[in-house]
Amino acid sequence: MSIEKMEYVTIVGLEKYVDRALAKCVESGVFHISDAMKSPSTEASFIRLGGENPYKELLKRVVSIETGKDFTFEKADFEKVSVMTETEIDDLISDMKQQFHEVNGYINDTEEKIRQRQQVLKQLTHLHGMKFDFKRIFECSHIQVQFGRLPCESALKLSYYSDKTFIFVPYDDDGVYQWGFYFAPADHMEEAKRIFKTLYFEKVRIPDFVKDTPEVEEKRLNDELKQLEKDLEAAKAEYDELVAENRELLNQIFSYLKFSHDVYELRTNVAAYKSKFYMTGFVPKSKIKEFKECFSAIPEISIVNKNASESTEDTPPVKLKNNRFARPFSMFVEMYGLPSYNGFNPTMLVAITYTILFGIMFGDLGQGLVISLIGWFVYRKSGNMLGAILQRVGISSAVFGLLYGSVFGFEEALNPMWTKLGRGA
Repeated sequence: MSIEKMEYVTIVGLEKYVDRALAKCVESGVFHISDAMKSPSTEASFIRLGGENPYKELLKRVVSIETGKDFTFEKADFEKVSVMTETEIDDLISDMKQQFHEVNGYINDTEEKIRQRQQVLKQLTHLHGMKFDFKRIFECSHIQVQFGRLPCESALKLSYYSDKTFIFVPYDDDGVYQWGFYFAPADHMEEAKRIFKTLYFEKVRIPDFVKDTPEVEEKRLNDELKQLEKDLEAAKAEYDELVAENRELLNQIFSYLKFSHDVYELRTNVAAYKSKFYMTGFVPKSKIKEFKECFSAIPEISIVNKNASESTEDTPPVKLKNNRFARPFSMFVEMYGLPSYNGFNPTMLVAITYTILFGIMFGDLGQGLVISLIGWFVYRKSGNMLGAILQRVGISSAVFGLLYGSVFGFEEALNPMWTKLGRGA
């Protein structure tokens, strides 16, 4: 096991091709950019490229589209979107944003109407028997009314306030609360509110759309609820259809803007002089030929490379080079810190010791096989390296379990292998 050898690369070309060059660097997947302005080769006359990222706001607008909590942006091929102008992409985003906003707005508004009516219906069940309609009560100019519920214990204390200018009218008693309303002259209502607050009266708001008697309103609201639920179901179906129709395009636009945004951000590491740009970085020695071929389509680009160990410009990045068995354990090495570029790669040592020690401490044939199968499933489904580690340590656990004779905690399920070998001696 070793550390990947790097080449220090210098890229020089016309400034008008800098974005294409940066895009090729990103697409190669092997280029580690460094700050060209810190290179000893640059002079005081060089300037740093940068400026406001033109893709920043567009990217924010795409992410802010009300696609719903179940929608997640995914990486997609954006070749079709890349040929569009910025204005065309902007108009496309505006159209989709408006469509999603209208549908979601209607859904949210309908859900709120349903919630309000369901809440009112709960209150109206406790107001049956009231012969006055709500409209007449709310239109009183000299008397104010407050609906709600009062704890039964507090209702007993109302007699202490018999000298006050308010009246409480109960319509229902569920054993815990008395449901009803109190009314008082407008100029005494504040005093009544303070008294009922000390009695733990809980206010219930009756919306303006409730006009008639409780019985009439209950029937009307139930009819409205049925229609609103149908409208909501239709709106959600329209939303699902809208998401399905635009999912691919949304992912393409997002992927293109994210890629372009990240590429543009790299400009801050590029130096420029007159009409040329100057870029530096590191590429694995084994990939240098393929990397240079990426720039064959860009005119007037010069690429010079040399051994990273001979370079004094910057510290080479460290990339661990491991075989298939040890590769997953590199996450443990990276967790504590990478070795120096010319140092020792401890991944294989970690992989062997960790695997063997786990088997020694948790030796069980049955449980080891189960752990290994779980690890295989996790790695296959998610690509999580922890799953690959579980595969390896699970097999180690099973091997030592075979030696110990342990199967799912039963130590006598198998005779230990060393005993068998001893008998054959």
